Amino acid sequence: MANSPELRERNLGLVLTEICRPAAPGAPAPARSQIARRTGLHKTTVSQLADELLAAGLIVELPPLAAARSGRPTLPLAPNPGRLAALGLEINVEYLGLKAIDLTGAVLAERHDAADQRGSDPARTLARLADLARDVVARLARRGTPVVGVGLALPGLTTTAGDRLALLNAPNLGWRDLDLRPFEARLGRPLKLDNEANFAARAELRLAGPDPAERSFVYLSAEAGIGGGLVSDDVLTAGLHGWAGEVGHVMIDPDGPVCACGARGCLETYAGRRAIARTVGLPASARPEAVLAAVAADPAAAKRFDDVVAALATGLAGVLNLLDITQVVLGGDYAVLAPVLAEPLRSALQRRTLAARWGGAEVTVRPARVATTPAALGAAWAVLDQVLANPAAYF
Repeated sequence: MANSPELRERNLGLVLTEICRPAAPGAPAPARSQIARRTGLHKTTVSQLADELLAAGLIVELPPLAAARSGRPTLPLAPNPGRLAALGLEINVEYLGLKAIDLTGAVLAERHDAADQRGSDPARTLARLADLARDVVARLARRGTPVVGVGLALPGLTTTAGDRLALLNAPNLGWRDLDLRPFEARLGRPLKLDNEANFAARAELRLAGPDPAERSFVYLSAEAGIGGGLVSDDVLTAGLHGWAGEVGHVMIDPDGPVCACGARGCLETYAGRRAIARTVGLPASARPEAVLAAVAADPAAAKRFDDVVAALATGLAGVLNLLDITQVVLGGDYAVLAPVLAEPLRSALQRRTLAARWGGAEVTVRPARVATTPAALGAAWAVLDQVLANPAAYF
């Protein structure tokens, strides 16, 4: 068993994951001895596995560092830039997004095309996105960087159960029961599918620091609807059907307005983009930047905005208490509104969260670190995570 192919593949993944892990600012890349300490593997084993990764071109040796004591200099190891890439695609209600990254996390290509997708023809939209993706794949191939897979982020319920690859319902797009196998075939690459908020949360986790408190959070994003991604102890929580994190459909009032999902009183009907704009006295079509300006300048609008904060606190407090999480990351419209939203929401949650009231914890509410097409970036990382888990498959 000690020399089984399965164990070797697992250990290769452990070593490559450590090499590709983001380092603290100013910290050097890890050497073989550091990787052995972090993984618990024997130094000889790490050295052998690193040699395999070097031979496969997935990693490179950096210039040697002088030893702290007398002895041989250490050779730091780093992911090989441009050796391979993953492509992340995002269909948003208001744009099509694309990002390609390599194992270093460097963005090799990106697109952000504004386009209103409400009520759009899914076949036409997917054909356009496939054309954008194939163009990027071809350009990267000419540079010697193969694209090993594609991730697709959608604003709705998706499924990969059994042999299905489908969008079940995206009410804000007006799309339902969409088989995505033909789209995968058109790309010519395996397709990884998920909700946009889950992928955006994955991108945020990739940039989180080493503090355990930073690596557990609720990612909350608002645009046409409200999406959520739940991260606990470094793990994105998917749920039985992959639909965990649908915070926008937490019920605030059973007799409230009818939501796009068909239920009444969902958080989305009180704190989605159109609801926020109407609450502060602006047209429902108003952008979050206009809402921010109104709340900052008009005391009456600011007072009405308190109702939005109260609705968000009501919906989120239950989620934080259920998961024992004290960090909220604001994405999408909420990131734009952070100057007037973050502190009032933090204060309200501090009063309602058990870990804060009885455990001495501090609730934090902050804007997301990734501002542009975060779901496309997270979709690309989801593909690269498969490479990190089993690098031997990509030798």
